[in-house]
Amino acid sequence: MIIFKQMKKYIKEEYYNLKYNHSLKLLTIILLIILYPITIPLVLFGFFIGMIIALLPEKKEYDKSVYKLITKKNYIDIIFDKGYSAEYYTWKILNGQPEYKKVLINLYLPKEDGNTCEVDAILINKYGIFVIESKGYSGWIFGSDNNKMWLQTIYKYKNKFYSPVLQNRNHIKILAKILDIDDMNIFKSYIVFSNRCEIKKMNIKKENLRVIKREQLNETLKNDYNNFKEVLNNEQIKDIEDKLFKYMFCDDLIKAEHIEYVEKSKKIL
Repeated sequence: MIIFKQMKKYIKEEYYNLKYNHSLKLLTIILLIILYPITIPLVLFGFFIGMIIALLPEKKEYDKSVYKLITKKNYIDIIFDKGYSAEYYTWKILNGQPEYKKVLINLYLPKEDGNTCEVDAILINKYGIFVIESKGYSGWIFGSDNNKMWLQTIYKYKNKFYSPVLQNRNHIKILAKILDIDDMNIFKSYIVFSNRCEIKKMNIKKENLRVIKREQLNETLKNDYNNFKEVLNNEQIKDIEDKLFKYMFCDDLIKAEHIEYVEKSKKIL
């Protein structure tokens, strides 16, 4: 009985509070209750209209981007495919970096065994060659720079996946060979996860290696610029871009073969 009296008192107080101080809110609540069968479709309609209005400027920006020119992906793919979405928003951050730089995306590099590896993005500036491996995972992420397999957990669901650190390390080795670079300190390995995940227990000790969320990428780069030495001049930056540029524009057959190779590799792991 005491609980019901307290509830009655609370509701009465809230009613008078709305009536005398927030009459418009009270009227809105009453109308929502009375017009319940009509308000649900109206809310859904308003939601979709709001989404369209919010996405139109973003779509126009995307349609003019170099990312679309290279990947040939529609904006719908960016919205609903977490992989492409992660790559695109990472590209936007890299493209907005200050001073002279070159940004390359979706490179298909030839391997010694005749297959290819895909590099998500590369930022080249005076501080070095930043090789980005972009991941669209959600949930909790656990890993180490030496572990072959990492772990993703979403409640009771657990999924093991190949270490993006080792994956990117292989990318850098191939890049170094293509570019004929012996000094591996020029390369910086950045593993960038989506904002939808939580990076939990992460044992990272190696230099020039970062494992971060996309929302941390811009600030991490900014801080690292203060610690990294200048190792490339503008002429070297342009020369590196020229050597790698062709690998962005491979034909559909190479992409299809790469996807088939990746799927086979997953089964082996």
